[in-house]
Amino acid sequence: MILEVKVTLLGEERPVWRRLRIDDGMTFYEFHKILQVAFGWTESHLHNFDVRRSGGRTERTLIEMEETEDFFLTMDESVSEQEAIVGDWLIQPKDRALYVYDFGDYWEHEIVVEKVYPEKEGIQTPYCVKAMRTPPEEDSRWQVNDTERLNNTDMMNEINTYFEKGIESYFERLNHTYSGDALFETENDPESLTELMQAMKKLDQAAPWTYLDDDQIFAIDYGHSLYFASVMGSAGIEKGIALYEGRDGWFSIKAMLSGDADYLQYNQRGMLATFNDRTELEDEDYRLIKESGIGFRGKKKWPSFLSFHPGYYPWFLDVDEYAVLTDLIEEILTVTEKVKNGLNIVHPFNSGVIYLKVAGDWVEDEDRGVQVAEIERMYAKHAPVLNMILPDEMDKLKQYPKSDQHLSLGCLYSREAVQTAHGKRPFYPMNVFVYDHQTKQLNHIATYAEGYKPLLIQSALWDALKKKGALPQQLTVATKDWHYLKPILDELPVKVKKVERMKEMEGLDWL
Repeated sequence: MILEVKVTLLGEERPVWRRLRIDDGMTFYEFHKILQVAFGWTESHLHNFDVRRSGGRTERTLIEMEETEDFFLTMDESVSEQEAIVGDWLIQPKDRALYVYDFGDYWEHEIVVEKVYPEKEGIQTPYCVKAMRTPPEEDSRWQVNDTERLNNTDMMNEINTYFEKGIESYFERLNHTYSGDALFETENDPESLTELMQAMKKLDQAAPWTYLDDDQIFAIDYGHSLYFASVMGSAGIEKGIALYEGRDGWFSIKAMLSGDADYLQYNQRGMLATFNDRTELEDEDYRLIKESGIGFRGKKKWPSFLSFHPGYYPWFLDVDEYAVLTDLIEEILTVTEKVKNGLNIVHPFNSGVIYLKVAGDWVEDEDRGVQVAEIERMYAKHAPVLNMILPDEMDKLKQYPKSDQHLSLGCLYSREAVQTAHGKRPFYPMNVFVYDHQTKQLNHIATYAEGYKPLLIQSALWDALKKKGALPQQLTVATKDWHYLKPILDELPVKVKKVERMKEMEGLDWL
């Protein structure tokens, strides 16, 4: 049998994943080799597999390298990856396992079976069906993932080239010197750009704003994330679509409806595609249109785009977003046809129900209404966050004397964005303040430039405690920051209080 699996690298702010087609008759050792190629790892560290669901039943079996059994205590049910056959464990859709590479950096890859079908002549295995986003560099867990973003199509083609030549050709090329990003060449993606402009043409012709108001928000299940779509233009002012991604996107919609401008400025995640007059376009928008080779004429017919990421100034789309936005436009066109044929999409916050469109034609029957309360419950839970403070630094922190202090820790973005180089996306620096409840003093601790938000907030706590030189008896933190700080605070003998509003810092206009 052939398995189609989605493998997602956990812990990344922007999901890095691969959709792979594999033969279920291979061993887990052979599967390990495939995953090394797919994610650009260098086979420089130990690894294992942890089967979590098999044959539709909850499972917990560790599949290990033979050599690790001599060095580590293992689970009673541990088996050798040289002997374990993938198809004996991953049997049907939704079966899953965890692949861990490098027990120091602890890169976790979630493997989920999406499809199972018979072998057919001419179907290549292994094969990369889709590659999304650039993997981080080897040995970079405690650093901000600033690996240069590479073209998804080029990565997929490069992976498949190694699969066709034979996996060992990949390891021969490594020669023990390459890191993940060095295996792929970087270049623009004119094909994805052209496809996006063609999709915008179709969107303009379909005119979904004729059938949908901007408050008829619906969800699109795009596999790794939910997108919440709002069609603009029913009032005849600005025509286009707004797409809000995942948890940040959901709370962006709520902030928009409640008028919370601060949240929208600093925390919004998603994409905006609108139609404008030629004279309203930025130079970069016009350049992209010309490069695509797709012609646009007329009033309010010229497409422009914006990308929103928490902590960053609204900017132009990156290559990854070209492909995602193109796919999502197709889903919006499908929903528009359904509305024309009688589908009634209601205001989710008035009705308590949001319409969910599952991306892809093969899952048409899964489209349904979802309770808003279910989405709220889902986003009330955060994905796990690692403690990113180095172990020796944590050991020092635990040795600090205890005090009777009550401190409040607040993280606020600067009002003005900073651009460090021409053409680079501007960011909002993050400022850290500590309020001492005994002395009634508010002190500015540090200012951080751009980076991975959990790392910034954890660094803020570390710097604040280091400057105080002691552990407080009680620490008050904002609920929005608590999740990022929990891995550190769980290891410290400090009483923690979570609050929705940091009253001591309200009205603070930090420039």
